[in-house]
Amino acid sequence: MVPAPFIVVVDANVLFPLTLRDTILRAAACGFYQLRWSREILDEMEHSLVATGTITAAKAARLRKTMETFFPEALVIGYEPLVAAMQNDVKDRHVVAAAVKACASCRDLQHQRLHPTSGRDRSPAARRVPVQPVRPGSRNLRRHAARSSGRSSEPACHVQRTAG
Repeated sequence: MVPAPFIVVVDANVLFPLTLRDTILRAAACGFYQLRWSREILDEMEHSLVATGTITAAKAARLRKTMETFFPEALVIGYEPLVAAMQNDVKDRHVVAAAVKACASCRDLQHQRLHPTSGRDRSPAARRVPVQPVRPGSRNLRRHAARSSGRSSEPACHVQRTAG
């Protein structure tokens, strides 16, 4: 599958609420966007989940490990030198610096799109796999909500293959 054309850096406040975290991670897993975070963001998420009593330290560590395992490409590194140059709130500078670093890597992605590697499946059938969008009030959103509430064990992604 060709990566999504845009990158989203999520902060700890987005990863803290269960329902929002679940939706964000499912959308990334479906390929709607490329998910990015830093170790500092995950540290903050893990700390907040434990400090508020939302989950135990062991469960928070397991959640983080699962996220890191499922999204190994999400980790942004090498952003630390940029933090001092950021002009936003001091507590959020690491997030913006990670976003700047992650989006700087977009140039590499754009180059890959223009010059695909031979290992990537570029057959017409592989390129025509539309993902059904999740719109407010749509059946897809209701299905996702049902899955998030545990009423269904279906996978989160609804991929509709077109006839080649």
